[in-house]
Amino acid sequence: PVIEPANGQPVPPVSSLRLLHATAPKRDGEEARHATQRLTAFACRPGVAVIAEGRGSLRAVGLPSWSPRWNRCLHGEISSLALDPTGALVVAGYKDKVTLMRADDGATIRQRTVPSGVLAVAVDAEGRLAAGSASASTWAETNDCWGDLTTHAARVGAIDRSGPIIVT
Repeated sequence: PVIEPANGQPVPPVSSLRLLHATAPKRDGEEARHATQRLTAFACRPGVAVIAEGRGSLRAVGLPSWSPRWNRCLHGEISSLALDPTGALVVAGYKDKVTLMRADDGATIRQRTVPSGVLAVAVDAEGRLAAGSASASTWAETNDCWGDLTTHAARVGAIDRSGPIIVT
């Protein structure tokens, strides 16, 4: 598969990218390609890629072969995806939910709520979550506690986490 701009122009924002699957060559020697739904989020680490498409479709593939690992549907368009540094955990943000899953089979580990809506998510190597919200709040997990950590002047559209350090 190849990630290409939908219109052949320079790489646009993620929302207009399409994931294309190359299949067996056609009779004239060109590759046949089949576009997926619109990508809403994408995350990868060595060995795994997680792709969110359309309205809640989520799937993982093994890299570099792009072999399917799992598919599942979340109830709402996925706004953000992240993998932990090892590639063992994946977190998805959608509507007012943050869902932590195992990257090998897609099984849910736990789910948290962000009342104002999730824009960005992160997970550290220990599986602790962080989320940025539409209401300018940063939500973070410390051991078994989940809460509003701080408020910014504007919505939180990007976030990263490494242990106790959260960058927004």
